[in-house]
Formats: sequence, structure tokens, C-alpha cells
Amino acid sequence: MGVSKIRVSHVSIAFMATTTAGVASDVGGHLNTRLSDQNVADAANALYRQSNTGVNMHMIDNTEDPSSPWLACMTASASCSWQPLGRLSAVVLNHLSWNEAKQQITTFGTMNAVGWIGTDNVTKELTNCIFPGDGGTMRRSHTGCGCISTHPEACKEDGMDWCPEDSTPWDGVCAMHPEMVPEMLAQFKQRGFPYNEAVVDGKKWNDDVSNNIHAFVVPTGSMGACGTSTKCYTDFKVWYKSYKAQHGSKTILGFDVTDKTSPFAPFPQPAADMVIV
Repeated sequence: MGVSKIRVSHVSIAFMATTTAGVASDVGGHLNTRLSDQNVADAANALYRQSNTGVNMHMIDNTEDPSSPWLACMTASASCSWQPLGRLSAVVLNHLSWNEAKQQITTFGTMNAVGWIGTDNVTKELTNCIFPGDGGTMRRSHTGCGCISTHPEACKEDGMDWCPEDSTPWDGVCAMHPEMVPEMLAQFKQRGFPYNEAVVDGKKWNDDVSNNIHAFVVPTGSMGACGTSTKCYTDFKVWYKSYKAQHGSKTILGFDVTDKTSPFAPFPQPAADMVIV
């Protein structure tokens, strides 16, 4: 009987040691994830504080693939009818977007839609054209970068209407070359537009989407309308699960438009649905 107790005790101790190690490993992994997420948030905030570049951010606006909202619509369908197809519109967001009168960051879209931040490569390599204000890209040819339908007289033979590269004030009609981000941002601030626009190549985006997305973003703060009980969040939770199954988890950041200097902060991963058996 005494030997049996000793054996049970050894097994119990071994089990406790294994369990404790497992818990420690889980906690360590969780802390590492939180540290990693904080690093992503810090990088986004550092980019936001720049003046000649910024955070490439897209908020869901129904130009995405309805079955995989992290992808651009490439083929026309009942749920994918916005034109032109094959592109995504983003903003190049930095501290110049702060509106002192409204005490908030102004950007395209509402605070009841999630979105994502593109990597720096998206701004540098995947952007086809840029505008210091709303470019009216849905009325343009060449996937949002060509001539605008309201000014056919400005259209060149190739269907394009590029702005001069000498920083001439934007006329509201032409498209700026993608490498002119500093010039575009300067005009964006000078002209007082509520947001700017960068047209991202949809095919290039889709072809390497897991590496093109730096983080997903969820509106937070007093103006955020995407709390965990809202349709905004529950819809995101459903399709993020599909994204995660295909590409793995991705950092999620909260985006608070009332935070003047550090609008991005780590946001929890969606809780796994409990299955009771």
C-alpha cells in the first residue's frame, strides 16, 4: 500500500510538472504574441507620425471579394458590381490627417467597418496612382487611374491623364504618379481635404495577400462602432476565421481616431467558439 502511494505520488508530480510546463509555455507564447503585436502597433504609430509617407490603410467598402473580403474583386458578379474591378482604394494615413477643429483623425469610410494596413511594399510597389483628395476612381478607366469620365477633354490617347511631376497644384482631374507620395501628402495638407486616395493593384494584392497585409484593424475608442457585440465585429470574426485557416493568424490592431499621436494599439484575437461535448 505504501509503495502504491509513492508511485501515485510520482505520477502526480510528473503530471503536475508537465502541466505546469505546458501552462508556462502557453503563457510565454501569449506574452510573445502580445509583444509582437505591440511591435506592430509601434511600427504603425511611427509611420503615422511621418510627414512624407504614412500607413497604407483600407477599410472594407464592398469593393472586396464577397466570399474572401481580404481580397480585391476581380470578376463581376451580383455581389461584386462596383467599377472598376481589379483595384482597392486605400488612404496614406499620417499625422496630417488630424483635424484640430473636430479633434479627430479624418479618413475615408465610417467607424463601423474593419479594414487592414498594407505593408510598406504596398505603398512603394503595388500602388498604381495617388490623389491628395478623393480621386473619383470609380469614374475612371484603367482600374481607377485613367481619365475621369467627367472630363473627357483631358484624356490622352492612351486613356491616361497624369499630373505634371513638378508639384503643380492638383486640379482635381489628373492622377498623380505613385512615387509622388511626399508631394501628394503636402498638397493633401495644404488643400485641407478630409482624406487622400491611393489605388492599389488588385491582382498584385491578391497574389501575395498574406505578405501584403501588415495587420487587420478594428475601429475602437469613443467613435468606434465595431464592438464585440456588433454586426461589424461578428462578421469580421467569421471571415477572419477563414483567413486564418488559409494564411495563419495576423496581428489585429485597434484604430482610435481620437488619439492624435498613437491611434494604433494591439487588439485581442477573436475568442474561439467553445464546443461542448
